[in-house]
Amino acid sequence: AKCFRALFDSHDMDGDGLITRCEMNKMLSKLNGHSTSVSYSIIAGPGMEGFAEKLVNADPDRFTYFPTSWGKFPDKSDNIVVGGFQPVNRIRDENILFLGSFHNNDVTLSQMYVITMLAESFPKDLTILLPFYPTATMERVTK
Repeated sequence: AKCFRALFDSHDMDGDGLITRCEMNKMLSKLNGHSTSVSYSIIAGPGMEGFAEKLVNADPDRFTYFPTSWGKFPDKSDNIVVGGFQPVNRIRDENILFLGSFHNNDVTLSQMYVITMLAESFPKDLTILLPFYPTATMERVTK
């Protein structure tokens, strides 16, 4: 397959904002051991929606994106409506790719709720792509 360059957000592995289709396929293959012909239903965390859309644009036969609403109720508790469940459950027995970003504690906990819910929804496979995970930050250092 001929590789082509597609512009992505800075959520790619080399940080230059560009990722090739072949690099994307290799990355997904390494994550779950499947061939590059595996189709995925994508659920994207807050801030990863653009990346999900670009994956679909790069390979629409392989990726299907189900938008999720990451809202809040007036009391600031989560009001999350995960795509792919209405009017028909399109998650069950499918390969799910969750695009997450744990860039702050509020969105991290919200995404953990959704990851748990997805795992309990009988997917064929659940792959989590987490390009940013804030470990070893200064607040964990003791003096």
